[in-house]
Amino acid sequence: MRHRIAASVLTALLTVSGYCCTYQMIQSDYTLETSAVSIEEIPDEFIYASDWIWENRIIKEKLTEQYNTIFDQIISGNGVINYIVKWQSYKSITYDQRRGFEKLLSDCINDWNKWLTGYENWPYEHIEVHIIGWAVIYKDCLLDLHSEETVYTETRSYNSLFDVSNGYEKIPDKEPYAPESRFDMYMWATEGFTDVGGCGGEWGQRLSDNAYLKMLECSDVHILEHEIGHGFGMPDFYGGEGETDGYPPGGFPGGESSIMMAGAADRITNFDGWMLRYIWTKIKNDKGRFALGNTSEQEAVKTADTPYNGDPLMSAASSGRIADFNGWILRYIRTKLKEDDEIPGLFTGAIINEDHCDKVRGDVNNDGVFNVADIVVYSKQLHSSSYQQFEDEVAELIIKGYLLNLHEY
Repeated sequence: MRHRIAASVLTALLTVSGYCCTYQMIQSDYTLETSAVSIEEIPDEFIYASDWIWENRIIKEKLTEQYNTIFDQIISGNGVINYIVKWQSYKSITYDQRRGFEKLLSDCINDWNKWLTGYENWPYEHIEVHIIGWAVIYKDCLLDLHSEETVYTETRSYNSLFDVSNGYEKIPDKEPYAPESRFDMYMWATEGFTDVGGCGGEWGQRLSDNAYLKMLECSDVHILEHEIGHGFGMPDFYGGEGETDGYPPGGFPGGESSIMMAGAADRITNFDGWMLRYIWTKIKNDKGRFALGNTSEQEAVKTADTPYNGDPLMSAASSGRIADFNGWILRYIRTKLKEDDEIPGLFTGAIINEDHCDKVRGDVNNDGVFNVADIVVYSKQLHSSSYQQFEDEVAELIIKGYLLNLHEY
């Protein structure tokens, strides 16, 4: 589930359980010089299915259009992924559990990466994954806190209106975050969040705290791997065969399904692995996107790799991405306001009430331009009763020059 909880997921996601994380990790400090596999070696039936998914799902949904996929993050970080854990929970976690989360994330990232090793100049056999900090709503939940652990205690109000709860716990009304920190993704654990679903993307993976804690016992790890798959640009397969939100006509090749079809696989399948390779083939030569084999160029790429790397306002504005309602959009508006101006209340509320599970990702109104108008169209779904007022307030901001075409900013 890329940025929402789907009804079908709630009934299907945990139909397979007990998955044990026993991956063989290959440690390496060097980059590969040659390709062991190329797209020409992908079986024809896999090519057909991958072509269909690329044209009918990935391109249409713009899943790899922004230069911030996990592919981009790995290469800009020279083989390193840095996480912040957003522990939106009051449950206590031990030092051993916190160390276990780092291994869990490393295992899952590298379970995808093993399909890329040696394929068409992918330069890394093993991805280093580090948890570099904890953002918490209650610091005392971190038992046996060590001096080397970085903790952030800043919070903002949180509205769980658009969340799906587990029905027996309350979702906290505070959201922790990590300000002014260089990291790639969040591992976001929420108390009271549904235990049978989640969401994921280039920003990270969000599951319930219970789900993450169970995964330390090697249970249902495929759910996290599913959400990580979205960060690489893999779509959900909610619909049926050949449907706009579905899977290729003829089904998945190789006699298996896909981990991206909720509840259909308890591991990354051969099809998923070939599809990941196919995506890399499609994007690796994008102009100015990757700087393989050139350290100085890799350092330059880092300046715009994630919305949380450096200044999120400049990063998002430079890419044209509407990435985080709670973060840079509100900041962007404020930079355009004079001290004596006020942001219309409903517009502000709509921004603050958004979360990472529901956000604009592209040209929603299909006018050929990705800009603030897409916020208006998208918000109609969430604020239908007061949509006209919302639209009027946004229009007023555009007229006053506070909101511009993001591509031109």
